[in-house]
Amino acid sequence: MHSLAVVIPCYNVEKYLRTAVESVLSQDYPVDEIILVDNNSTDDTFGIMQSLAQRSANIKLMVQKQKGAPAARNMGWKEAKSEYIHFLDADDYLLPQSISKKMKVLVDEGAEFLVNGHIRINDNGERHDYVAEKDLFKGLFNGRLGGSSSNIIHRPLLEKVGGWNEALSSSQEMTLFFEILKTKPKTIVVEESLSIILEREGQISKSDPVPRWRLLIALRSDILRWLQSNEPIYFESNREFYLQSFFDWLHVAYPYIPEIVVMEYQNWIKKHSFKPQPSKAVGANFLRMSKVIGFRNAETLRSMLRRD
Repeated sequence: MHSLAVVIPCYNVEKYLRTAVESVLSQDYPVDEIILVDNNSTDDTFGIMQSLAQRSANIKLMVQKQKGAPAARNMGWKEAKSEYIHFLDADDYLLPQSISKKMKVLVDEGAEFLVNGHIRINDNGERHDYVAEKDLFKGLFNGRLGGSSSNIIHRPLLEKVGGWNEALSSSQEMTLFFEILKTKPKTIVVEESLSIILEREGQISKSDPVPRWRLLIALRSDILRWLQSNEPIYFESNREFYLQSFFDWLHVAYPYIPEIVVMEYQNWIKKHSFKPQPSKAVGANFLRMSKVIGFRNAETLRSMLRRD
């Protein structure tokens, strides 16, 4: 069998870590290394790590003092000796047979990158299945390219792209996956969702939205530029999808970063003479209003009405 390491960054996850590790230990595929990396925890996370290490000789403990999950993940995969790397956040877990199902497809296809969907469970216990998109760049653009707790990456591919960007506080996995796709690796998509992602208080998705939206919009603009320059035929044939999707993102982001949104609107929507259509994010009334008073004025008026 091909060797596999599961790398788990750990920060204040005393309530969740045992479940994550147990989900790996109970897999029907032999995991060669389970690497737990403590990242400045202030609760009993490290004590639980030590207790878990007694369960298996394959569990390795590490400490990363540099703050942030990317630094912890990088330390973990660089320590690993295995051929394939599966990251898993400590508050998530794997479903039964998750690894065996993915590794069989990965090895049979000789792929370097496996993309797999996941099921998100929010604070209210509601489950949402995020099935992975077969069109890789569309999946990347709209957050349907698996996730850090569901995909598997060939170690040489991680080495090629340099691993995780440790300067980022958000959009971490999207940035990594973009760097991976730019190398055009052989990629396989498993649509069945085989990981559980728990949404909880204190995660980056619930932190200050302004820097998060700056990164998110900038990254999508970078993806559009890269596609236009490197995959022009593909970009033109899928132009409607990307510009509509980007317009939807801009509409949602406007209250947080209005000047950046207006600039990107000019760069992509206006420049391409694209006419957005009503969608889940943008209503027909807003589009009619923007035709009369302009995009910026329509967005400003919408923001004022929301505040009232």
